[in-house]
Amino acid sequence: MNMPVQGAVRRLRAFKSDKKGVSAIEFAFVFPILVSFVLSLFYIGVGFFGVQQAQNTTERVARIAYMLDEPSASEIRDLVLNHLGTTLAGTFTPNVQLTEKYGETYADISIDYAYSPDIPFLPEQNYVFTASSEVLIRDIP
Repeated sequence: MNMPVQGAVRRLRAFKSDKKGVSAIEFAFVFPILVSFVLSLFYIGVGFFGVQQAQNTTERVARIAYMLDEPSASEIRDLVLNHLGTTLAGTFTPNVQLTEKYGETYADISIDYAYSPDIPFLPEQNYVFTASSEVLIRDIP
């Protein structure tokens, strides 16, 4: 072989055995996947927190409404708004309906929780969860 070809083959072998920068390239491939996974877990946690907050509020307001003397739907809705507080993300929509069944009046307290997480590298998704509780409306003598 002539000299230029031997030099090129030697440089090619040296380049092939050189391992400098491999870790940086592997990190560049893995890092976006890792970040999107961690952010996804965070957004899922925020969603679960909102659902739990809505469910706790309906249960708490149902206990309070049970102790009141014939509260109206608007009074129960005001209780929901006072106890709901703020959320990290999403929106709460409270609904209160009074229904007659079994010869008694019941209040169906529900909160719709709409949540649209902004997870990187994934398409936009919208979720609506409903938390509800039912309580007997009493006429306290």
